[in-house]
Amino acid sequence: MSIDVFFKELKEEEVFYFCWKGIGKIDDFYEGKSDVDLYIPPSEAILFKKILKRNGFVAFYWPLGVTGVEHFYKIGPKGESYHLHAYFKLRTGSSLSKEFELKLINLDNNSIFEYKNIKTLNRDWMNAIHYKRLYLKKSSILGRAFLKYKKPVYDVEEGLLGSVKVHKLIKVKKIVNHPFWLDLKLLILIKYRRLCKLSKRPSSGVVVSIVGPDGSGKSTISQVIQNKYSQNFSITQLSFGKPSPRLNTFLFWLLRSVAITIKHTFKKNKDSSGKKNSDKKHSLLEAIFYIFLAIERRSIINKSHKLASKGVMVILDRCPPKKNAGFDGYHLSNSKSDFFLFHMLKKIETEIYDSINPVDIAFVLNPTLHQVIERNRNRKKKFKETDIEIKERFKIFSNFQPKSIYLLDLSSELSPSDNASLVMKKIFEKII
Repeated sequence: MSIDVFFKELKEEEVFYFCWKGIGKIDDFYEGKSDVDLYIPPSEAILFKKILKRNGFVAFYWPLGVTGVEHFYKIGPKGESYHLHAYFKLRTGSSLSKEFELKLINLDNNSIFEYKNIKTLNRDWMNAIHYKRLYLKKSSILGRAFLKYKKPVYDVEEGLLGSVKVHKLIKVKKIVNHPFWLDLKLLILIKYRRLCKLSKRPSSGVVVSIVGPDGSGKSTISQVIQNKYSQNFSITQLSFGKPSPRLNTFLFWLLRSVAITIKHTFKKNKDSSGKKNSDKKHSLLEAIFYIFLAIERRSIINKSHKLASKGVMVILDRCPPKKNAGFDGYHLSNSKSDFFLFHMLKKIETEIYDSINPVDIAFVLNPTLHQVIERNRNRKKKFKETDIEIKERFKIFSNFQPKSIYLLDLSSELSPSDNASLVMKKIFEKII
């Protein structure tokens, strides 16, 4: 749905609103490169938000938020990120606390015009508000420092509005009284927001998996999503296939790493000598490895859902299996071994995978065998699979059923960027 449709619906529903600052950002807004600042009277808030939701916008909350100011995002048809900065109060002042509220006196419909379907204050009002904002931002030490930091932005605005100071009737009310130390704390938190893990989030997140045979391009799509959208959204990538070490699973990761190293040593010795090493020891070693892997994978899914409950978008490289298929789970269930300990480990592994919760959405890539072989040959990976192993895993994957609430296909003919855009649009549809 086009962004123009949203503004046309606002007009049809006779919602009163206007862009009150940053008119120079409107062109960039339509390209998904900037936000747009709209004022909406509190009496229009319910209808405004209803139309937002109808058009695919999602509310995002900033941990250091300002009362009366909200953020809404929508993913466009080409993957662009539209950002509406909605002011239900005309708050300004320091960029950190916005301690002042403006009241515009004698504002009427003649003061508003349309620019690219967006209702905007005329030049006189924009000019008056611009200089009033600059004056108020200079009212504190940190406000002046931040104003100097963002001077290029305000210079662009002045170039569009002109340098003549137009006097309009604007009442100012101070509604927040932040001491210097609190403003300093806010400045530090915003400056190092990634280090402090501060980001805008929706009320609830989502856990998605991108699945496909080895060499299908899962990691590439995940990386595109991270690079393109993590600036605005809280996105975390986790590995379900081979989980990274974590504090609560470090011992299992360590033992699994030892087991896989010994396993590859056995394989190397077998390949070089032509003799088969002890099948019983090798099979038991594999069983131990898969038990530790299952424990780590369950831990990853539990962590993913916990993060999603806090508004994080979690992207997994693989997905737990819905049933025994030998791909990404239930590795021991089809074994023919008669060894008693092996049977016990097989039962434990089955119970672990049965207890894993489903992901919210699984996106499935279905490339051809030729495509995955070529991609695998070009990958830089330790213990990379051979062409024969890729063929075997490709065959196993054909019977794989992801354990997910929703299942959607991705086309291997699309570019990673196009697939990443499709993933993000579906994520927004899920969390709206």
